[in-house]
Amino acid sequence: MMTQPRLNKANLTQAKAALGQPSSVGKRSDNKIVHIGIGAFSRAHQALYTQIANDKTQDYWSIVGVSLRSPGVRDTLKPQDYLYTIKERSLNEDNLRCISCLEDILVGSENAQAVIDQIADESTKIVTVTVTEKGYCQKNQRLDTSNSAVTADIESGSCTSLPAYLARALLARKEAGLAGITIVSCDNLPNNGEILQNVVTDFADTLQAELRNWIDDNVRFCSTMVDRIVPAATEQLVQEISTDIGLYDAGALLCEPYKQWVIEDNFLSSRPAWEEAGALLVKDVAAYEKLKLRMLNGCHSALAYIGSLLGDEFIHQTIARPEVEAFIARLMGSEQSKSLQVPSDIDIEQYSGAVIERFKNKYVPYRNAQVATDGSLKLPQRLLFSANDLREKNITPHCIALAVAAWLQCLVGFAAGGSYSVSDPNLERLEAIITPHLQDSTALVSAMMSQSGIFPESLQKDEVFESLVLECFQSLQTLGVAEVLANVTAR
Repeated sequence: MMTQPRLNKANLTQAKAALGQPSSVGKRSDNKIVHIGIGAFSRAHQALYTQIANDKTQDYWSIVGVSLRSPGVRDTLKPQDYLYTIKERSLNEDNLRCISCLEDILVGSENAQAVIDQIADESTKIVTVTVTEKGYCQKNQRLDTSNSAVTADIESGSCTSLPAYLARALLARKEAGLAGITIVSCDNLPNNGEILQNVVTDFADTLQAELRNWIDDNVRFCSTMVDRIVPAATEQLVQEISTDIGLYDAGALLCEPYKQWVIEDNFLSSRPAWEEAGALLVKDVAAYEKLKLRMLNGCHSALAYIGSLLGDEFIHQTIARPEVEAFIARLMGSEQSKSLQVPSDIDIEQYSGAVIERFKNKYVPYRNAQVATDGSLKLPQRLLFSANDLREKNITPHCIALAVAAWLQCLVGFAAGGSYSVSDPNLERLEAIITPHLQDSTALVSAMMSQSGIFPESLQKDEVFESLVLECFQSLQTLGVAEVLANVTAR
């Protein structure tokens, strides 16, 4: 129960010295960023980069957050004047920082027009996006017109999907004669800026014939690579950080010290000095995207499925098992890294070691179930494209096959009676494929690879990879996870 004064602008000076006092408290700005998807990650990543840039320069930028559906974050932070605390915690030290650049939060489900109006406001120069992979409503990197939200938005003129909000807001800017803007994708999708451009311009075609040309001339879409582990907040965490700062902070966040942001330098006009916070502005993000998606995210997913089978709640518990750490090191060193063009400024062995150390950080606990969500959307770019590239190089992806088999085993356990927690937007379709083959593992693996729409076409025809997945899947059921890990790692 809250017994301390609540963190807000009036009470900020009462905070303990460890919190520090951001220089920009109370400022308003004519340079605004609209951030769509104002969850924990964005508040501990993009907002932090903006805060540091503001504190180091005289060029102040504010953020208007957008939650497309839930008012929860708005309702939590509004009584605090949108101030909140980030606690960076490693195995050795803690660091606290107050974020004051968040100015407001709009909720699309309550007032979609307010979101459109803010994006279409002259003060808005940049839109940033973190809505997870499924929020892009894309299929094969184009707008998925079979998506029910997209269909409803096209037919009714409503706004529920990300492409609809952005396309309608850009139409409003065009009709008002305003300058264009830059839209920055910050989700774990390869070519995320290009995909966002495609779904927005495809939706724009349903609104006005001339809009696509205006977007091509007046809007820039930037790809980025983002990296930071930010677990879901808990009440225990809120109480801990509130004690740290001497004020009650219902919006407190915990994260690891490590952060990375690689941004395609394709801005239409001005932007915050994010490089002051350590961001890299580059011509081509692709190599960094693949590096992170495969080395960090791919191994994170593998850990989550293996950990779920082992009955572990947290990632750090799973990586603490010697046989699991050995497997992840092999997955990185012999497979994921071999599938990449590693950027010249990256030492891949140091990078791999740092990733494992990040997984071990028990003070930033990340639940296996959280990482394991939306597997059908995440596995292609995290693991399956790697397997495809390795097969083209005549390298056998034993470890990737085991990770895929672990994912399948989680799905089968769920379909057969709920042994494991599964959250996936395509769960109904996956269950329909799995259920008829619960007693025939060969048919099950074959059906999933050929019918799920998840596996690249070349992998679907790859008998070697299918046999590897089948072998691992059957071994998980007969030998157990630990023995299968040891067998695969020893190959």
